[in-house]
Amino acid sequence: RAIARSTGPLFKEQQNRLGRLNGHVEETISGIHIVKAFNREEKAISEFDEVNAELCGVGIKAQIRAGFLMPIMNVINNIGFAAVALVGGILAVNGHITVGVIASFLSYSRQFVR
Repeated sequence: RAIARSTGPLFKEQQNRLGRLNGHVEETISGIHIVKAFNREEKAISEFDEVNAELCGVGIKAQIRAGFLMPIMNVINNIGFAAVALVGGILAVNGHITVGVIASFLSYSRQFVR
């Protein structure tokens, strides 16, 4: 939840910046004759670079924070696997369940995390 709360606004901002960049490119390309007529090429390039840098910064932050999700899920998956294996092993040694039941629960725990 914490990761989703922090990445959600960043991805929304990334889409806003991408929209601004696309709008700038579209306006510049469709009005290229006017840009050239008034010698605004350098201004258009600097505006593009500015908006692109903003998009890059927000995108990097969003991707880095979202990148933590899979390693955290892998840790949770491994903890669940270890817990099922430990409890299953204890129950199997005491004769309450079979090894097949343990294997089934281990398979279910992997599927649940996926």
